[in-house]
Amino acid sequence: MITASQRHPFAAVTSSRAFSLGARYTCERYGDDDETSGDEDSMASTFVRSLPEEDDGWESGEDLNASSKLMAFVDDASLVDEVKALYATTQEKESLRKALSPLLKGMFADHTDPYSLLVSFLKRGGRVLCSATLALPRVALAEFMKWLEEQNGLKETQRPLSQEHRVLALDAFTYCPPCIFNDLCSTFDLASTDRSNLIYFVQTLQDLGKYKEVAVATKKFGLHGDISLQTIVIPLIAQDMVNVIEDYLSDNRDHQLEFLRLLDALCLPGALTVALKQHVGVADMKDTSKLNVPQLYKLGIRMHRLYSIELKSLPNLMHMKCVKLLKQLLYMKYIEDSILDDNFEEMVEVAVGDNAKLQQELIFELVQHKAIKMAAHFAVLYKVPTEKQPCEVDAHIALHGRRSIRKLTAGSRPQGSFLDLSLSLTQVVFVDSFESLQCARRALIKDGATVGIDGEWSLVSPCDRLALLQLAVQNSVFLLDMLNLPKVISQYELKSFFVSIFGNCKMLKLGYQIDADLSMLARSCRYLADVLACPKRVVDLKVLAANLQTCHYAEELPEHPVLKSFLQSTSKGRDHSTSGCLSNGGSDGDTLEVQGVLGNGDGRCSEARSGLSALVHKYMGRPLDKSQQISNWERRPLKPDQVKYAALDAFCLLGLYEALRAEALAMDPLFNVEPSLPQPTTI
Repeated sequence: MITASQRHPFAAVTSSRAFSLGARYTCERYGDDDETSGDEDSMASTFVRSLPEEDDGWESGEDLNASSKLMAFVDDASLVDEVKALYATTQEKESLRKALSPLLKGMFADHTDPYSLLVSFLKRGGRVLCSATLALPRVALAEFMKWLEEQNGLKETQRPLSQEHRVLALDAFTYCPPCIFNDLCSTFDLASTDRSNLIYFVQTLQDLGKYKEVAVATKKFGLHGDISLQTIVIPLIAQDMVNVIEDYLSDNRDHQLEFLRLLDALCLPGALTVALKQHVGVADMKDTSKLNVPQLYKLGIRMHRLYSIELKSLPNLMHMKCVKLLKQLLYMKYIEDSILDDNFEEMVEVAVGDNAKLQQELIFELVQHKAIKMAAHFAVLYKVPTEKQPCEVDAHIALHGRRSIRKLTAGSRPQGSFLDLSLSLTQVVFVDSFESLQCARRALIKDGATVGIDGEWSLVSPCDRLALLQLAVQNSVFLLDMLNLPKVISQYELKSFFVSIFGNCKMLKLGYQIDADLSMLARSCRYLADVLACPKRVVDLKVLAANLQTCHYAEELPEHPVLKSFLQSTSKGRDHSTSGCLSNGGSDGDTLEVQGVLGNGDGRCSEARSGLSALVHKYMGRPLDKSQQISNWERRPLKPDQVKYAALDAFCLLGLYEALRAEALAMDPLFNVEPSLPQPTTI
């Protein structure tokens, strides 16, 4: 990496005053305009700065000539003054635009060095306060490009493009709105500039606090090896410019991995403080609230999913996620009382594994929840040294003995009247091979078929992946082993299978909050993302039930014609869901629906009146037993109770849809019983 002392001689003599002017730019918009500039490129389309009251924004030619040692400006003071006078005397935007075009083209045509003249306009008028679309750098560059195209190049008497022009154009950019960057690059062929000057240019942008432009220019000029990744991304994180980081890292697997490793390293205690001290500009920012370990963790998890990089290669992020999942598991066990003891122990072992730090974290967290007996059990199980145990645990072990503590009472199934699976277990097929997948294809993919769809994934697995996908028809349920199928079946075969289901408009697919299931499936198998982006004839029963409820409200309203008409039209033709099929705003796979019948600690049970279980209870007479929902879905083989639970979760959707459909059509024959999913966004 080239340091300031090693910069190229061209860079060393570039106008220091010119670059310093960029420090005046702050966070005010360039100006209001009735025409929106739009996202013309990855740079911001508005130019931001503030000027002292006595400064009109125009630079003097003498100052620029004195400060530029690379090449003297041609004496163009009269030309610039003519343009300056036009800006001063013309108030109406359209009139100014029409007057500028022929004036600038004529100047370029008559000038002996039009590239130098263009640089003069860029530098001398770059800070003039006016509307964004009429900023002189933007207008001058656009007119120069049109003129050059119309003339099919320069005249023989005009000075051709040179390295000096390119260096001065880089210098001029620090005065100009960022939106001209791409056009400036193509007009001056800036990619051909000496590499040392390009590096100096990027470093200067960084000194001026133009961190977004630093990322764009570094990628544009291929300077990844010369500008450190940390130098680029830390200021962008502080300014919450994650989209700029994603653009910078796109199409470069090595940089994606390097970025995630950087985030992982910054999550170490004290590492972020050290990194901030190395970035003076970041330390001077008014708001660096985004630069903290929890935010870095969230960003790291998002990027690991986006780039499909395993958490195993990111030990700190992996540890933080495991701790988070462990705390969530303990909350569900001791606050919500929604996990049986036998499922809890199994899931804890999956979450903790052989990690000694996590084992100790588990024991201390259990003590915080007053679960001393359970803490003692795991202390004995993991052989945690006495000196590393909380005193309460050590005392409990001493009082009761290690052998008695190892014997935990297995959890029992909540008592109550639940919906039963009307199929025998022989009609539930576990699909983990090519042959069993072909069997599922023959049974499922038929014109006019209705398929219930549900997915299961393990709450405590550090890997965000779908463990099981259930597909149910009237006489059978197929449990697709999504952990092993991708290993034994080609991507082509698996994609073909899902296309024949989700791309088939002759089949009706049912789900409950199905956007979360499809999102997790797409995240687990990235090559299915396009298949699942716009699935055909997929009905979310949660949306259908909400539409039906809205229609009921409309029927019960007093005579308010406008409101009643609105509610009825909404229930017939519009959806109430706000998250897309593959929405960032939907479930992220870390949080599961906790509902159903939960033990209340005294042997009795209480029904949770929410979610799918409550809907099934309302329309099918009995709720679902959700005791296996929070269990280890990555274990193989699955427990019989897990098989029954998974099969019923998909199979019950068939009967539930028929009940909802019958009620809706009885109320209104025109009721939309197949509401479409909301428009998808991204995974």
